[in-house]
Amino acid sequence: MVVRFCIILILFVSGCNPSPEIKPTIDNLVGTYTLMSAPEICRLKTPAVSSKITLKKDLSITIENMPDCIHHLGGKTTGELLSGVGTWAIVTPEIESSYGIMFDIAGETTLKAGLYNKLAIEGKEKPFKLIYIIGDPDSMNQLLFERLN
Repeated sequence: MVVRFCIILILFVSGCNPSPEIKPTIDNLVGTYTLMSAPEICRLKTPAVSSKITLKKDLSITIENMPDCIHHLGGKTTGELLSGVGTWAIVTPEIESSYGIMFDIAGETTLKAGLYNKLAIEGKEKPFKLIYIIGDPDSMNQLLFERLN
């Protein structure tokens, strides 16, 4: 058990996830990120519909057409697309080189109100990619968003 934990920790710290080496700034992250890949568990009904996350300089966030698999793990997803607005912040890493974004959805929208897990920031420099991990990180079920602007 201890050996497995040490191996996982070494892999995580050594860079198997190419997270930024320096803290990304708000200016580096502002923009619109489009969903580029989603796992089969999301069962998207309309893959042609564009899922987007828009980070604004005033720290507001708009999420459009997020697959509902972020709420329904274990294959219980309906393929519904969710949207919402709120605020975002850069999360300082607990372990070096794993910066992320935490977001808080406000009000009643199709995306449940509340604080959401961190979006992992991937890449060494701008333009970064955002990854939303679904469930257990070892499952490799993730939504990959790329900045196109």
